[in-house]
Amino acid sequence: LVKHRKPLVGHNVLVDLMFLIAGLDREIPTSVSEFQSYMSEKFPSVYDTKVLGNSDPTLESKLRYTSLQYVFEYFLENPALTDTEDKTDKGCRDSLLAEKALNCMEFPLGFERYSNILKKRKAGTVKHLLAHEAAFDALMTGHNFLHLRASLSEEAFAACHNHVAVFKNYNALNTTGDGPVTKKMCLGPILRLKYTTSHEVEVEASLAPLKGRVEWRENGEAAVVLHSSHTAEEGMQHYANRTDDIKAEPFL
Repeated sequence: LVKHRKPLVGHNVLVDLMFLIAGLDREIPTSVSEFQSYMSEKFPSVYDTKVLGNSDPTLESKLRYTSLQYVFEYFLENPALTDTEDKTDKGCRDSLLAEKALNCMEFPLGFERYSNILKKRKAGTVKHLLAHEAAFDALMTGHNFLHLRASLSEEAFAACHNHVAVFKNYNALNTTGDGPVTKKMCLGPILRLKYTTSHEVEVEASLAPLKGRVEWRENGEAAVVLHSSHTAEEGMQHYANRTDDIKAEPFL
C-alpha cells in the first residue's frame, strides 16, 4: 500500500487506521500532529464513506442513517451510477440500473454465498445481511464509495479527501497537516435531545417536521442532525413548543 500509494477507503475508518499502524508498522502516534505527519508520509490519500455520506446534499433528506449497511442497502435500491459510468460487460450495461448494483458484482471463489445472500435480500426472503464480517464489510464499503463518488459533486467529493470520521462526533479529522485540524462533517445544525419516558419511536417521530437524522446515545439521549434548510434556533423552538418530555439543547 505504501509503495504503490494506493488510496485507502473505509467506513468510520479512524480506528481501522490505528489497527493498521499498530499491527503492521509501529506504535500508534500519540498526538494529532504526529498522526498527520505519519499519514502524509505513508498514506497520503484516504476516503471515509461516513464523511462522504454526510456531505451529500442530495442524500440529506433520503438517508435516515449513515451506517455502513443502511447506506449499502439504500444504494442497492437507488443506484447512483449511470450507464455511461458503467464499464462492465454488455449484460450489465443492458440491465436496469436497479439491477446493476447486484448483477454486476463479481465474487471470487469462496465468496459465492455473498452473491446468494444479496439475491435473497433483494427478493425479500432474508432480512439480515452479513454486516460485521470483515470481507462483507469491505464489499459494502467499496460499493458505497463508488455510488457516493457518483452522487457527489466534484467540489464536495474533493472536500472530503483526507478527512476521517471521529466516533460519535460530528467533526472529521484532517489526516494531513494542510488546513484546519477538523471540519464539520454534516450539512445541517446539530442538537442534543434528552428524554426520560418517551420511547425511541416517539423521539424519532418528533424529528419529522425538521427532516432530521438521529443517532442514539446512552441514558436517554440522542444527537440529531437537522436538515440544512432549518436553523438550530428553529429546532430549539420546535422542541420548546412540545408538551412531552423530549427536550433539546445545542450539541457542542
